[in-house]
Amino acid sequence: MARSSLARVNAQQPHELCEALFGRLLSRRQGKVPRHGFRFGNKLLSLDSTTIDLCLSMFPWAKFRRTKGAVKLHVRLDHDGFPPAFMKVTNGNESDIEAARALSLPRGSIVAADRAYLDFAWINQLTSQGIFLVTRMKKGVWHKVPERRPVTPALRKRASQATRPSPSRASAAEGAVPSRAPDRVQGPRRRQALRLPDDQL
Repeated sequence: MARSSLARVNAQQPHELCEALFGRLLSRRQGKVPRHGFRFGNKLLSLDSTTIDLCLSMFPWAKFRRTKGAVKLHVRLDHDGFPPAFMKVTNGNESDIEAARALSLPRGSIVAADRAYLDFAWINQLTSQGIFLVTRMKKGVWHKVPERRPVTPALRKRASQATRPSPSRASAAEGAVPSRAPDRVQGPRRRQALRLPDDQL
């Protein structure tokens, strides 16, 4: 069959067909993939997104900037075999955290994400569901450090701290460390500082 004929047939198929096919292939693969190689038994997931540039004259519905078109692909990656467990295409202006709030994540899982997902109301929601978020902190706000834990030099750790949110630098007082953790964050958090080689940054 010529590629042009195949492309014409595919163009006439409803998007629900691709969605159903993806779901069926994913369910078949999930029972055969290996577990992640870490010592902990929790489910390990990664969240991320990428912006896909489009020609605005060809896709006027995908307006992103005044003269630029784009859509954004949001992905949840399962580290048990690395299948994409969730994918969503939105307009290019939708923030990462908006898409993340709509996700249903398994209880007890560990979610790794970048700073774009650092939303403290969402962190509280995850905590209440028994889900752990691992991310990099933003600068500019403060938290208290009631406990400093021993570090393991072999793991390149520079600091291991139990932290609690502080709404201001003044209230943090002695032992304050800058981080974006206002008083609406519930419960303790853990802060790790690592030293990595340049080729691992």
